[in-house]
Amino acid sequence: FAPDEDPALMAEGVKGQIQEALSIFDNDIDTGSFSGSFTELLGLSKGANFDHLVHYGGSYYCYLFNRALSAHVWQKSFQEDPFAPSVGEPLRNMLQGGSVVQSMDVIQALLPPNERGFRPEEVPLDAFINMISVE
Repeated sequence: FAPDEDPALMAEGVKGQIQEALSIFDNDIDTGSFSGSFTELLGLSKGANFDHLVHYGGSYYCYLFNRALSAHVWQKSFQEDPFAPSVGEPLRNMLQGGSVVQSMDVIQALLPPNERGFRPEEVPLDAFINMISVE
């Protein structure tokens, strides 16, 4: 921030923007009218990343992103038979890497080949929307 700007006022402005984004998000989910990408749902541009949001609710967005990603992986790979060796082996391989490997490649390896290849901002939202509609 600039030296002449009040950090408390800036923080209030950021909080207001986050609240507005969350209300738009909630409305889009409640009405079931949204059909875009995850970043569009959050009102972020394609080039946006979450680094600058870490101290201002970024963990909330990361949580939503992880829920959307995990719902997609569950629906496409595990829902039919979560104990099948064909899905257990890739999961075991992913877990062996621990938290050191931070790549979408390890997550996409859990998916069937025809479901791979999307970028993080293109995570399919169908499974996530179905999941929260049931909750």
